[in-house]
Amino acid sequence: PGSPQSATFSIHKPLNNGLGIGLSLLADKLGPVNEQFVYADVSYALPVGYYSYLAFGLKGGMSLFDAKLSDLQTYLPDDESFAEDIHQFKPNIGAGLFYYSDNHYIGISVPNILQSEYMAKEGSFYTSVSRTNHLFLTGGYVFELNDRLKFKPSTMIKMTQGAPLSVDLSANFLLQEKFEFGASYRWNDSVSALFNIKLFKDFRIGYAYDYTLTDIGKHTSGTHEVFLLFDINNNFEILSPR
Repeated sequence: PGSPQSATFSIHKPLNNGLGIGLSLLADKLGPVNEQFVYADVSYALPVGYYSYLAFGLKGGMSLFDAKLSDLQTYLPDDESFAEDIHQFKPNIGAGLFYYSDNHYIGISVPNILQSEYMAKEGSFYTSVSRTNHLFLTGGYVFELNDRLKFKPSTMIKMTQGAPLSVDLSANFLLQEKFEFGASYRWNDSVSALFNIKLFKDFRIGYAYDYTLTDIGKHTSGTHEVFLLFDINNNFEILSPR
């Protein structure tokens, strides 16, 4: 009870001449704090070789931050209470590059270029929280072990000022283009496992479990995630090893 809750919805579609568009909706809830994100995306993929492309991406949107601090029970003097709620609107933009072929990919991105300060109020007890830039590096390769089985190792590295380097190492297997299963390790932080299955031509369903290796693991049994993937009226051949 009271654990963090997150919901994510995204939809994207390739257009003619290498263009692509997308929309992302996210909602996070942690105690009295609620935050919603709305982002629109546009990309352009430029052919640079035989089945090789370099894609440029831009995103723009906003977040709505609400903290119902009046719901908190505090033990502070009346002149230092959290009685006033906080409602903030924050715009942001992001950009990235992505190079891919039919069996490998590498990318770099900064999803939030604008730095935002949260819960800042002069003359109050609030502590300001600044959301800094995060730099993401990602890459992966697809090895065809035989005509039925593919091995897909990948990695993601996240860097931000004032925080340790975050490194994810993943290894997935794809069997008969239908069953996918694998595991992931976040350096000095957590382990996870996942699987998904293609039930129909354009529909997949999957499950992932994550368990932290930090001290938080003493107080939680892990995180469960269920995901659904749809391809709706897909008339384009999408060549991406992901």
